[in-house]
Amino acid sequence: MMTDVTSDKSVSQDRSWLPRAVFGSAAVYLGGLILLLAICDEMGAGLPALPRFWYVHRPVLIGLGILMIPVGIAVQAGRSAVEKRWKPTLAGQRFREVRVYSREGCHLCDEAVEILWSSLYRPYLPVPEVIDIDDNPELQTKFDLLVPVVEFDGEIRFKGRIDENLLRRLIEGTAPL
Repeated sequence: MMTDVTSDKSVSQDRSWLPRAVFGSAAVYLGGLILLLAICDEMGAGLPALPRFWYVHRPVLIGLGILMIPVGIAVQAGRSAVEKRWKPTLAGQRFREVRVYSREGCHLCDEAVEILWSSLYRPYLPVPEVIDIDDNPELQTKFDLLVPVVEFDGEIRFKGRIDENLLRRLIEGTAPL
């Protein structure tokens, strides 16, 4: 059985950055709110009485507010750094076909497809073709305990797990089509 990974929502919609973005935004806004409360309280801006906790731990809360803003900014900036952490010197797709020999319920197979179809490698690789070895006795005999097996243009390059450093070297060392 062959599967087109573009139909798999978990792979085609890469949202791994979302928790980082939410946490970063929350940290910036909460830090700003704490500092705004401290300024309004200091100036006597007519705020309703703040809880006792505020007055007992005020220096700690102000310090936390000051710290949360740059941490939140750094966390959000880390999102773009992850997406831009690597690019080959030449742009363009490198291979005509990528096949992943897989089987149902194999977490390493799912991980291999996610890596190959991640936003980092998508511009340089074609859509991976996923082939279930359990549908073909010959493939099952050949790759039984080796899955996932990743093949680029008919040449097997990875068995068991994809090493991203080797994948980057493979992409860098192959001329664009």
